[in-house]
Amino acid sequence: MRVFFLALALAGAALGQTVIAVHNAATLSSGIPAAAVAPGSIIAIQIVRGGPVPVGIDPSRLAVSVRPVSGSAEIAAPVLRTGVGAILALLPKQVPAGEAEVMLAIDGQPAAPARIWVQPVAAGLFITTQAPPGMAIAQNVRPDLTLELNALLTPALPGDYVILWGTGLGDTPAGDVMVEIGGVPVAPAYAGPAPGLPGVDQINVAIPSGIPEGCYVSVLLRTPASISNEAVLSLASARGPCVHPLGLTEAQLRELEAGRSVRIIQAFLRSEIMRPAGPPADPPVYTRNGAASVEFALRNASDVLLFSQPLLRDEAYFSCRLVNPVAVPRFTFVDPFDAGPTVNISGPGGKSLEARNEGVPILYVSFLEAPEPKPDPRDLPPPFFTEGAWVFSGPGGKDAAPFHAELELPPPIRLDNRDELRTLERSRDAVISWQADGYTGRDVLTVILTSRFFPQPPPAGVRANGILCRVAAGAGQLTIPSALLRQIPATPGISALAGTLDLRLASHPYRRKIVDLPLAGGRTEKMVLDYLHSESLSVAIR
Repeated sequence: MRVFFLALALAGAALGQTVIAVHNAATLSSGIPAAAVAPGSIIAIQIVRGGPVPVGIDPSRLAVSVRPVSGSAEIAAPVLRTGVGAILALLPKQVPAGEAEVMLAIDGQPAAPARIWVQPVAAGLFITTQAPPGMAIAQNVRPDLTLELNALLTPALPGDYVILWGTGLGDTPAGDVMVEIGGVPVAPAYAGPAPGLPGVDQINVAIPSGIPEGCYVSVLLRTPASISNEAVLSLASARGPCVHPLGLTEAQLRELEAGRSVRIIQAFLRSEIMRPAGPPADPPVYTRNGAASVEFALRNASDVLLFSQPLLRDEAYFSCRLVNPVAVPRFTFVDPFDAGPTVNISGPGGKSLEARNEGVPILYVSFLEAPEPKPDPRDLPPPFFTEGAWVFSGPGGKDAAPFHAELELPPPIRLDNRDELRTLERSRDAVISWQADGYTGRDVLTVILTSRFFPQPPPAGVRANGILCRVAAGAGQLTIPSALLRQIPATPGISALAGTLDLRLASHPYRRKIVDLPLAGGRTEKMVLDYLHSESLSVAIR
């Protein structure tokens, strides 16, 4: 089970008193609705300030109870186990829907109570990694009824049953639970309590033909009242390792399965319009940040998954859905990799940059100077990274041979209706339009609308604090349906609690350009050539 360490500003805690945070043990707030837990489910209690790290704490030293805000009686919550950074407890079934407080005492010393929102269903899938999305904790049921862990080297095949493990389904009838695999809805053979495992849900589902195949196929649970966090499954058409989107070999997959790392090189151009660092200005102002980099990083299984992204069929990938955006920490393994003194990046019109290694052995980077902030992004100077061919080249060093790789960069985002996007009405569809020329089938525009204002308890009908949409960049237009807009909270205005509209133009994660970069000694490693054009705009959501 995974753990996040959250920095929380909690008023009212006595000086020196232990402060806790409580979440659905599977979703850690990334499910829908946000931050909800269900009676009879497993909750994760994290000590975020003061108190001991809960590793190996004897459960007899702990007392957990829940008090509904609408009542005064405390209900004891059994402690199931303690783990790295979290105490797992069973939320009693008799806790009513609504706000409640979770109380934790360690050796009789009470922590500051933590508020939770209880509702009948708050589905979540357990994952093996510590950052979402992660590999689902799942078992393949082979034809001889033996079980094996679903993993990179042991994917499920069409016709196989897979057992998923979660929490928070509550009393949802099995017929109301749907498993979405690669964006394809599949009815499970069973979805309900796991025998002998308090708080755990078991979901048995057969993998049908026609599902996308790969190492990281998206999987989630959907009920009429809840959508789980997104996890991934390994699926293939034949026995043997899954087909990796970055072209990793079976030997490299074995390294990841063994808990070790593999080197994946990323060449990256980015140009981002955003608010400058520091206290937010009101009205907002914008600048442009840009950089060119080449990273010769060792990546573990979790980082490779995040770098690759979950696989969805196009009908599901190019769509709009509710989300609760989660900041995902990335941990980079630094080793003394020598690719030479510099990497040169050259582009149209004789443009050139020299990326240097400035203290981090695996990273060569060149930052562009940010222009003076402007209230209107259209008044900023043109971007340095313009449409055309950009070349990454280096003389090589002790570990890398001389290399040369080319990336065809599309035009930046050119909005047609920027002024209309300052205020978005939840009662009607929001239409975003841009110039569509110059893009290919690999270029995708991702739009993320986030409300930074999420009151607890959530207003009626509000289920999430964000919407994510994807569309082929060549389409030139995207519509966010009002049916989704009505399910995120309105904002007080364009301020620190305003909404944010992020537009991100990048390659489809499964259509990126990947080349073999030569290393010293005749070996090669995969180099992924990526780009990002983005704009982050402050908006009001009414």
